[in-house]
Amino acid sequence: GCHFALGHHEECASVSRQALPRIEREVALRPDNQDALMFGATTIGYLGDMKRAKEWAMRALAIQSGDDLRGNYNLACTFAQLGEPEQALDQLEKYAERMPPQRLAWIKRDFDLAPLRNHPRYKALVARAEPRYSAFLAEKGARAKRDLS
Repeated sequence: GCHFALGHHEECASVSRQALPRIEREVALRPDNQDALMFGATTIGYLGDMKRAKEWAMRALAIQSGDDLRGNYNLACTFAQLGEPEQALDQLEKYAERMPPQRLAWIKRDFDLAPLRNHPRYKALVARAEPRYSAFLAEKGARAKRDLS
């Protein structure tokens, strides 16, 4: 994602072409490897085969365990990059319900989630998370002040 985020689309495609055979081998050996399916979906998407990329993302979703926060977040990123905002937000909302409050800062700047930023559900998710994040920062500041005393 970093080459793509920086606008280096040809480098992204080159890295994706190199990575895809390895990812495909991993999925062939371990078809229940959700991480390989998610990263493969994003990689295939970078190469322009959106239909196949979405199929891989749906396979990853189908094998996801219900309490996998990292999986929720990574699927949110994958679906956002594949132009599937509703599915991305379904996953991001599951993640946000149980995430550590400080993760909001990352959500707000993660390039993979950029396609969601103007969506009303994304804005509502951030608004719901802000009070917990503010309380976390206030407690962190109070703790630092106590430690200096």
